[in-house]
Amino acid sequence: MRIFVSWSGTRSQAIATAMRNWLPKLIDGMDLFHSEDIPKGRTWHAALVKALHDCAAGIFCVTPESLRSHWMLFEAGALVQHGDQPTLFAYLYGIDELAGPLSHFQTTRFDREDSRRFVQAMAELIGARDTRTILTRFEETWPSFESEVVANTLVPVQQLLADFPSLFDEKKTFHESLLDCSDKKWDDRLRRTARTHGYLSQRDIAAILSSDPYLRGAYRDLLSALDRYDMHIGAYLLKPVDFVSLTDREQTQLEDARKRILDIVFTLQKQCLPPIFRESLAFESERATDKRKAQIHEIEGKMRDDPRIKQLRLSGASLNWALDRIIYYLAAGVGLLPEVHLNDLIAALKGEEERARSRNLVDGLQPLYYAAECIDEKLPEQVDELSASRLLEVIGEIEHFLEDHQGRDSGGHIRRRLASIRRKLYER
Repeated sequence: MRIFVSWSGTRSQAIATAMRNWLPKLIDGMDLFHSEDIPKGRTWHAALVKALHDCAAGIFCVTPESLRSHWMLFEAGALVQHGDQPTLFAYLYGIDELAGPLSHFQTTRFDREDSRRFVQAMAELIGARDTRTILTRFEETWPSFESEVVANTLVPVQQLLADFPSLFDEKKTFHESLLDCSDKKWDDRLRRTARTHGYLSQRDIAAILSSDPYLRGAYRDLLSALDRYDMHIGAYLLKPVDFVSLTDREQTQLEDARKRILDIVFTLQKQCLPPIFRESLAFESERATDKRKAQIHEIEGKMRDDPRIKQLRLSGASLNWALDRIIYYLAAGVGLLPEVHLNDLIAALKGEEERARSRNLVDGLQPLYYAAECIDEKLPEQVDELSASRLLEVIGEIEHFLEDHQGRDSGGHIRRRLASIRRKLYER
């Protein structure tokens, strides 16, 4: 039985490709087809219509950004018009429900339970008899299908929102320091910042960027940074003053706000590798500290028997995901990762301090705490003078950062770890 698979956009295509490779392994006799199968040089529309005529069903891989395209609606209409009373399925990624014409489709969310029901429905559609074998195959192959989808849907922001770079590239508002600004048109900067914030706050844009587990946090941070930049320009520069006449503190606040926007834009536009721990996706989305702690403790309790521990490195994918790094520090601290050097941990501690400066309270401080805890517990009896000096320097920088942000580390947990490390270094 031939089934048509429709996609529109990078993530939608990644899901369609994974599904095309996966479903025939579960259900014998299933022939999946999509528009890429039409040979080059053929009259595309005529070839598509001919192919759709024999399709008994259509699977539409829907992401928030694909809803902005009319392509799926066109292919759905063509399938209904030229197919033989086809059954239409919508496979949803980053969407809970559909509205409009696609709401009449049978919907499936990208999760294990919903996907199992989807596979059962497909088996029934083609008249498969051995459902038990199909569901056994599903259980065996779901982890690899899920991993493939996750790996290929973590994409830079410009692949989800093509005009994102044009909001910031070569714009003086964001790239030129206020000290170097010659025209002093502060109201222009204010308007551009407000327009950029307004555009990125639109419902469909928010749905697209919030649906990605890696981009979601940076997207929220970017909106906050634009708000802060806008606020500082309005407070300090929409009165008859020059930038150089501001106090050092006011100048620093303005420049930090501008640079923060560029840092986040860079983060959003770089390619992200998938996490080692699949739980990282939910961890990045969780805003409640106690729930994040519960996720950490659950993995910590089982990590001695978890084969994923051996994949952790302070490079590559692990650097992108807070939970991966936290589990690395926990595993290194109890000796599960023997090839760990103090200088690498010092560099990691410094990296966490830099991330903490630019992220919110929850995102920034938890990895920083666990990095400090790891060094405190793993500090060798003998530390060479150069490493000890560097470690004390980093500790001092973190302590200074925490002093400047009194609301952070309110319980003093990080400060106590740093004090313990300092004490051990002096004692040795």
